[in-house]
Formats: sequence, C-alpha cells, structure tokens
Amino acid sequence: MNLSAQESRNRPMTNSLVQIFKPLASLKLTIVCLACAMVLVFVGTLDQVQVGVYEAQLRYFKSFFLYFSLPGSQLKIPWFPGGYTLGGVLLVNLIAAHLSRFRLSWKKVGILILHSGLILLLVGQLFTSVFEEESQIQLDQGQTKNYSESPYLDELAIKNSAGANDDEIISVPASKLAKGASISLPSEGLILQVNDFYENAALIGPKQLPSENYPHLRVGPMAVAVAIPKTYKQDERNQPAASVSLLQNGQQVGSWTLASGFPQPIQFKIESKPFEIVLRPRRYYRPFALIFMNHPLRYAGLTFYQAGFGNNDHTTILQIMKNPSWLVPYISCGMMAMGLVIQFGMHLISFVRRRVVA
Repeated sequence: MNLSAQESRNRPMTNSLVQIFKPLASLKLTIVCLACAMVLVFVGTLDQVQVGVYEAQLRYFKSFFLYFSLPGSQLKIPWFPGGYTLGGVLLVNLIAAHLSRFRLSWKKVGILILHSGLILLLVGQLFTSVFEEESQIQLDQGQTKNYSESPYLDELAIKNSAGANDDEIISVPASKLAKGASISLPSEGLILQVNDFYENAALIGPKQLPSENYPHLRVGPMAVAVAIPKTYKQDERNQPAASVSLLQNGQQVGSWTLASGFPQPIQFKIESKPFEIVLRPRRYYRPFALIFMNHPLRYAGLTFYQAGFGNNDHTTILQIMKNPSWLVPYISCGMMAMGLVIQFGMHLISFVRRRVVA
C-alpha cells in the first residue's frame, strides 16, 4: 500500500511533465524542421556560387535567421530560420521526445544509445561552429613565425613596446570599425575614433582617381584607398581601409589612414612610450612545432595541414585549425552505430528464438 500511495503521488507530477514536453516532442515538429533544413541546405548551396563557402556558412548555417532588407532601408527582417535555430529546435525536440515517450528498459537501450549519439553530434557541431578557429601561416625558407593569420578576418592592432620583456598588443576586430564609432581601449585611457571605414578597398595612385573630389582615403604620398564592392571569391580576400584618430584623456594623440592591403605599422609615441598601429589580417599568437610534409600534426589543440606553396616553391603555406570538439563526431557516430547494432541485434535474437520455439 505504501508503494501504491507513492506511485499515486508521483503520477500527477509525471503527467504534468509529459503535458509540458508533449508539444515539443511532436513528430510533426521534427518533420517541419527536417524539411526546413533541406530547403536551407539547397538554397545555401546555390548561393554559395555567388558568395563563396565562408559567407554562405555565416549567412545560412551559422545564423539564427535569414534576413532581407526592403529597398532603400537597412532594416533587416527575418524570413526563414537559420542553422542555429533549426539545430536548436531539433535538439530540444529529440530530448523532449525521450522525456515524454521513452521509458528506460533493456529492450530500448539501443535506441537510447543511438539518440544519445545524435544529441552529442548536434551539441558537438554547435561547439565547433562557436569555438573553431581557421588560420594560415606562410613561411619562406629559413623564416620563423610565432603567429598565424586569418584568411577572412582583419584587425586593427596597437602595440605598446614599453614593456621590459613582452609587448602589449590591443586588437580591435575590423567588424567594430564602423564610421563614427568610438571604441574605448584597455590601456593608457585611450579611445579609438573611427573617422571613415571601407569594408574593401583598392590601393591606387592619386593620379588614377576619376576626379579630385572622388571619395578616397590617402594612405601615403604615393597611394590612396578607394572603396570597392566586397569580394566573395575563394582566391581573394577583402582588404579594408580606415581613417582613425587616437585620443587620450580627450586630447588627440594622432590621426592615421590604415589599409590592410598595405599592412605596414605606423610608429608614434605617447609620453615617450613607443607605440605602433596597423590594420592587418587577424593574428593568432602561439608556439609551433615542426611539421612533416603531408602528415597532419595535432599539437596543443591545433591541427596543421600542408595547404600549398608560393613564391616559386620557396614559401610554404600551412592551414591551421583549432577545433576543441574534433573528437565529438567520431564518438557520436560510434555511439549511433553501436545503438543500431544493439537494437537490431536484440530484435534479431528475439526473432530467431521465436522461430526456434515454433
């Protein structure tokens, strides 16, 4: 009687949980998400021809929604779920289905392992998309570097060389360099003022300008930067340019025009301390190990690949990937395979036993 009473008290709570998770566990929701995922993959693959692999991943698969803007307006209106939204809903749908429908038993252990592997795969893909880093390093013969560079992202870097042993480097992502932006820097009370910014720029001679009033940024006595459309080609990269001013306690330290296509540091001083400022591809500083040709190396959470050559085979190009969840797909696929084998194996054994008895 005590056991029956305990079950009676627990049944309302169980029923309440089932009612809460039942809408989220709907099979119709699963089918809708899978159909939307098929549309997303199809449209993203087609648009990849126009915008390239990297931009297509950002727009379609590493986003919560797809957006469109009305003509003459910068307002972004969502019109279709992106990869993060679909993956998140599928993950919640799968977990809710387990909580509301499945009961733990030996007969369903294979399904449990299979679905656990699928959940792990979805979570692992989320971690990969959020934490992975892709960069390259180009080394000439006899050259040594302690950093790699992003093939897609840029940064405005300010280096303080006043330290006795190490330099202090302040990195501002190029995505924050919007015209009119004011960015507080964590050093010396500095504020970076962005006077103008081009997402992609070409460096030309001053005499190549269509007219003297044509919009441009003067990089130096021999070159100016003019805005050009963003490129999405695999073998090209956007090279931004910016006109910036540096302020300290409300007083201007200096103004410069910087271009990623001409990443030469500009030197200046603040209170006799030596500084440098440059617009360049984003750098990742870290220690490196020796690389064997055609043998991917895993070291300190990084994976190194031989990606190509340059400079008449005098320069080697290494692709570097940081993916903290690189083992998750292998583990999750192994779990799903094991779940299928166990589940079908149990049904096969049961079927054979019934045939023997008959």
